[in-house]
Amino acid sequence: MGRRAGSSVPISFFSFQDIVTSVTGILILVTLMLAVDIIDPTRVENASHTPVINDLRVLESELAAISSSIQQKKKQIQSLQQVMAVLGKNSSEDKVTRFKELSDKLSTLKQLLHIRQTQLAGELNELDASQKQLDQIVNEHAAVEAQNHEADLQLLQLSKVPTVKLLPGPSTKNPIIIECKNDNAIIGVLSSQGELSIIQSVSAQRVEKKIDQIFRLFDPQKEYFVIYVHSDATELANRLITHVRKNDFDVGWDLLTDEQRIYQEREK
Repeated sequence: MGRRAGSSVPISFFSFQDIVTSVTGILILVTLMLAVDIIDPTRVENASHTPVINDLRVLESELAAISSSIQQKKKQIQSLQQVMAVLGKNSSEDKVTRFKELSDKLSTLKQLLHIRQTQLAGELNELDASQKQLDQIVNEHAAVEAQNHEADLQLLQLSKVPTVKLLPGPSTKNPIIIECKNDNAIIGVLSSQGELSIIQSVSAQRVEKKIDQIFRLFDPQKEYFVIYVHSDATELANRLITHVRKNDFDVGWDLLTDEQRIYQEREK
């Protein structure tokens, strides 16, 4: 049989909900009571806050140390920046000063080099002048050597003719020259050209007679006698000097060594 629509009764769940809510509240209360009994609030508080405080203190200490280190680093950086600034300034000033010093030294060296070059040029000129003087002296020396050589040749030629090597001092009279050697007397006269001419060579025994003949040819006012004596003919020279003085002629005499000769023999 079917139900009618108007005759149905509505179902209410209010009581069920009330029961469920009450049971839930009781369970929650029991759970809270059990939780309070199980957990110690003091221990939980100490356990939860002490590490945090310690960590906080450690962090604060580390933060203070880091802050102090940062401050020190900042001070060091500032000091380094100041030093770098001073060094950079000093380096620039030193470079400028060094550059100026080097420039001054270079200028001084250039001046000294110029002065030295001038001195060297003067010395070179002096050397050139000295070289010219030396060349002139060498030429003059060569000319003198040539003259000496020519003079030697002339002397060699003159040695081949009778010449007078020793004469007395100046006089207005003409000399008659006698050379006494061994037992001989060589008699000669000196010409106005300076050439010695042999008149005669006589022995000691005949010398007075020959001198007497010469006395007749010459005048005591115009001529005088010069007697050259070798060591081996002193007696003959004394005889001649005495005899010449007796005839009013002036007479002079001089000694000769064995190597010295007034008259040289002609080459045959």
